Amino acid sequence: MIKTLVSIENKLKWIPLMKQLKVLVLDDRAERHIKINSELIGSCILFNCYTLEAAKKVYEKEKPDFLLLDRDLDSKEYTGEDFVEYMINNSHKPGFIFIHSINSPAAKRMYDSLKEHNFNPILMPFISINYKQIKKALKYYEGRKKDS
Repeated sequence: MIKTLVSIENKLKWIPLMKQLKVLVLDDRAERHIKINSELIGSCILFNCYTLEAAKKVYEKEKPDFLLLDRDLDSKEYTGEDFVEYMINNSHKPGFIFIHSINSPAAKRMYDSLKEHNFNPILMPFISINYKQIKKALKYYEGRKKDS
């Protein structure tokens, strides 16, 4: 267990250092990254990825607890579905995966594919990403990780 030295009532004490949850955001739109960052800043470590390759590197190295995935990325070569396929072939399974896309049929395919492979996907309407739901899931998962 990692501990840190803190001052409590003018006395130095060692307390456990809580691991912050890691959240990978795969989206090609800067304005969505800005909004997500402003809503979740301080409650987790955010990894903002705009491309499939960047997301793969973060996923492999950081083993994120949560993912926020867009389906339609600014590329003719790959989509969020390609990242889902990559995740299925990787041993790491994050706590929750939030899928948001204007392309509802494709988002549903992502959801079904993840569900079929025992992941925990959540479909969110593209128009209104529910940050309260995301924050609630973060708190729930953080509590579950402390207990394990």
